[in-house]
Amino acid sequence: LIPPTFLSEDFPWSKEVQDKLGAMFKLSKFRPLQLQAINLSMSGKDLFLVMPTGRGKSLCYQLPAVCSKGDQQC
Repeated sequence: LIPPTFLSEDFPWSKEVQDKLGAMFKLSKFRPLQLQAINLSMSGKDLFLVMPTGRGKSLCYQLPAVCSKGDQQC
């Protein structure tokens, strides 16, 4: 289970993630568990995400990759 603290939008990368969600992916909000998975990934934690087809797993991997800047994150 993903700890509820990863639902927060108070991470150093939160604004950049939200901006790119709209600008690059043309989405206004996250589906359930996406934000937590993205924050967990951006925190450098290991993540094994299992979701049904069509629930938005791709975004959970693509958005952190788009925000990564070498060894630094958004």
